[in-house]
Amino acid sequence: MTNVHALSIPAPRPLVADARHAAPYPTHLLGPLRAAVEAAHRETQAPIAIAAQSALAAASLAVQGHANVETLGGYRPLSLYCITIAGSGERKSTVDRCLAGSLDDFDCTVSDPTVHGLFRILSRTPSAGLLSDEAGSFLGSYAMKPSQAQQTFGTFNSLWDGKRIRLARAKEETVLHGRRMALHLMMQPAVAEKLIGDPMAEGIGFLPRCLIVEPESTIGTRRITTFPESQPPAERSRERLVELLSKELPIREPETFELAPRRLPLSIEAREALVTAADEIERDQARGNKLESVRAFASKTAENACRIAGVLAMWRDPNADKVEAEDMESGLGLASYYLDEAQRLMGRSALDADLRMADELRIWLQSRPNRTFLTADVQQCAPRRDMLKRPVADRLLSTLEEHGWIRRLPTGALVDGAPRKAAWTLC
Repeated sequence: MTNVHALSIPAPRPLVADARHAAPYPTHLLGPLRAAVEAAHRETQAPIAIAAQSALAAASLAVQGHANVETLGGYRPLSLYCITIAGSGERKSTVDRCLAGSLDDFDCTVSDPTVHGLFRILSRTPSAGLLSDEAGSFLGSYAMKPSQAQQTFGTFNSLWDGKRIRLARAKEETVLHGRRMALHLMMQPAVAEKLIGDPMAEGIGFLPRCLIVEPESTIGTRRITTFPESQPPAERSRERLVELLSKELPIREPETFELAPRRLPLSIEAREALVTAADEIERDQARGNKLESVRAFASKTAENACRIAGVLAMWRDPNADKVEAEDMESGLGLASYYLDEAQRLMGRSALDADLRMADELRIWLQSRPNRTFLTADVQQCAPRRDMLKRPVADRLLSTLEEHGWIRRLPTGALVDGAPRKAAWTLC
């Protein structure tokens, strides 16, 4: 018989050790926004990805009403949907103020994110933005209750697509054409976990339309510096935003406020680069390839690249007549970064659920008086009902074994006075 206590026991690893960290944000691809983003980062010492998200969302809001950009599927809005995941104290609102100042004078921001709230503001102005530095209130609002979430997500999807939106009331239906909506939701990790783990948000297509980041925290590394209170590139960004928001929007019909954006085509070189990248993304979505698990996000990457490229081109020159290769290179590079982030975060969401369950099982096993146990013990007595299923129990035990918290005993090891086929011991 095997002597359990003579077995070699490795040091256990934390169950959260498998989560990949965010890659550095590629600020060199931000083109005309780069200087302002880096200035906001220096001024606030917040993660630079937060500044990049704020800058892209504000720029999208400023230009989305004026042009539609060419994509492989036709001309599409310049609206960007950004989601930034960051904990309390990361200076999210400070970054927003640094780059965008106050937008109150333009009556273009949404304070009520319900479908009724969206219709109210879009009835007054055809181009608006939902820029929230604490999206927990949005996601916990009436708009996101189970009975309303599908309608809310569907309305945001239609706005992103540039389609008409509908609001049905008891005796009438309101239809709005030619509206645009930019989005930047900044939320804490606990809130984001619920959104990213919501199968409706992904399945209905809302999340795949979004550019999502969760940067590494800078808390603990920030220091008092001698930088001036407001740096010139950030000031110029605010001035540029005011200039663009002050431009008269192209309205098709004054009575309905329907937008008539002009077309912003791709240059020949930009289109060639887009086609090459789109073909590669398509291949990578095949079964067994690296993007199979995030096909919904991958399918929107080429279009998001065009939108980003168009925003950069219009921010640089509101009269731009086409998207040049330089901006498409930036758009493709940034869209690829966001796709990598989506793959990391969506994969981690599923991974975290298993790791949390495995950790819960570890705590329960360690609370028991005996160090040795059987797979059958887990199936019969585990603290959660879903752990009682054999496939789940096997998967969780394998995870604990891989991390060094338990060890499988050789067949025939004595447990409770009898030789066992499937027995384990705590390390």
